[in-house]
Amino acid sequence: MAEYKKKTVKKSAPPKVKKTGKKLDSFSTVKKDKEKKSKPAEVPMKPKKERVKTETKAPKAPRQRKKLKMPQLGGMRLLLGKKGEIKKKRVITLIITAVIILSVIIFSVATPTGPFEYIENKVRTFGGEDFPAALSGSELYDGYASGSVIYTLSDTHAEIFSKSGKNILSRQHDFNSPVLSTSSQRALVYDAGGKILYVYNYGDVVDEFTMKKEIYCADISRNGTIAVATKSDGYASEVQVISKSGKVKFVWYSATEIVNNITLSNNGKRLAVSTVDTSGGNFKSKVYVFKYSKAKPIYEFTYEGSVVYSLNTLSSSRFSVVTDKTVDFIKWRGGSRVQHENQYTLNLYRVCSGKNIAVLGNKSNNTVRVFNKKGEVTSEFEFLGAVTDIYYCDGRIFILSDGYLYTLNKQGESVAEKVNFSGYSRIFATDSNTVIAAGNFGFDEFNIK
Repeated sequence: MAEYKKKTVKKSAPPKVKKTGKKLDSFSTVKKDKEKKSKPAEVPMKPKKERVKTETKAPKAPRQRKKLKMPQLGGMRLLLGKKGEIKKKRVITLIITAVIILSVIIFSVATPTGPFEYIENKVRTFGGEDFPAALSGSELYDGYASGSVIYTLSDTHAEIFSKSGKNILSRQHDFNSPVLSTSSQRALVYDAGGKILYVYNYGDVVDEFTMKKEIYCADISRNGTIAVATKSDGYASEVQVISKSGKVKFVWYSATEIVNNITLSNNGKRLAVSTVDTSGGNFKSKVYVFKYSKAKPIYEFTYEGSVVYSLNTLSSSRFSVVTDKTVDFIKWRGGSRVQHENQYTLNLYRVCSGKNIAVLGNKSNNTVRVFNKKGEVTSEFEFLGAVTDIYYCDGRIFILSDGYLYTLNKQGESVAEKVNFSGYSRIFATDSNTVIAAGNFGFDEFNIK
């Protein structure tokens, strides 16, 4: 028994823990916890060390967050890239839409009576015969060059020719006093003193109107609107504006004055009429300008002791008034006026190639004046001889006089030999070296050297 006890005591005697604390730390957390409990003084110190370590690791946390956020930023960049592409596509779409709208507007301006009619008219001018070209009827009354065609009016027919000599349209009329008014795509033919009007394009009659009373005068605008002045019950004159579709847009009555000239702006939205009054034994003329929203004129001009010979729309902004004493250029908007005094009797006034030419003087001594659209005199000189017709194109002035064609510069100097034009009464220049002549028997083309 004594030996047993001795042996047991020796085996169960544990080593002293206090002297070997470091070794316990390396492999036993349970004993470490016990040691913490037995050493209360060391408990606050170890958490302090752990806090220091956690505080030293704190700056690393943002680095880890940055690394974690990088894929998110990449995704944002991808999203922003898609948004940029969408925005770019929208901008391109808007640009294309704007270009299309602008093209439609430009094409609409270039084709005032409609794109389909414009294309059909254009196709009809292609090909065909060359000059000389025969003219229907026995007497040429009038002719105008407009756009790519030449309109003619004889005693029996209204015709349209291309500038290459092709007869595009020929329609017979039975008017006693036919009058021709033209635009770039259509022509208006009416019977002065009669009641019927015809509207033509390059293919056929597109409209026919029968007025209630006799016609004084009429005009057609660039967009196909027409204006007609007639007699009226209870009034001296009645004026109607009729749209391209045939609807009456505006009506005006003149109580005491006879309407003797009428013209429309290119867009058909404004109207100018001239009147003549002989009451009191003296001539007095007036020019009234209207917008269709008002029955009263927006402005007017009075010409005492004068008669208005013609009204002509010159451009989208101006029209001219020619009297026996003056030549006026008036703005459609506002009515500002440039006036030129005429000291001679007016013999001839022609509108051609965007220019306005007035030939002033008597048969033996003509003063030629060339005006631009603004009413500025760009050329003035004396021409000796009777002037039958005149035309301006590309800086050259062509004068038909005593059966010969004269080609002059702006100073009135001859720049080409005169050409025998016997039998012709109308001339149209297509460029500075080409003149088309028209007479009772037909057309021919001449190269001027």
